[in-house]
Amino acid sequence: MLLACAPEEQHSLPVHALTAALAEAGVDALVLGARVPPPALAAAIRRTGPNTVFVWSQTADTGDPAWPTALPAARPPYRLLVGGPGWARDRQPAHATPVMTLSEAVTQLTSPL
Repeated sequence: MLLACAPEEQHSLPVHALTAALAEAGVDALVLGARVPPPALAAAIRRTGPNTVFVWSQTADTGDPAWPTALPAARPPYRLLVGGPGWARDRQPAHATPVMTLSEAVTQLTSPL
């Protein structure tokens, strides 16, 4: 799975906390970190073929629901999860599953597809 921050999102600590929680659950994740440009995330998806992609947004400025729609499709398809207060309930990316808490994110990321 891939974990990344939205473009221009500099608050990466939540992604690292999620990585640590997943490691405790025995799940490996590739962390791309802060300010991940959409083309870089798209390239990582194509190269790694993740089963899940998680994107963090702390602020409304970085929680733009439009850019994730341009992420590449994959076979088999991956789940897109979004977390953080930047993803307003009325502004969710298409086909994304919102997670509101660390424990909810861990549950979603460790559950079978």
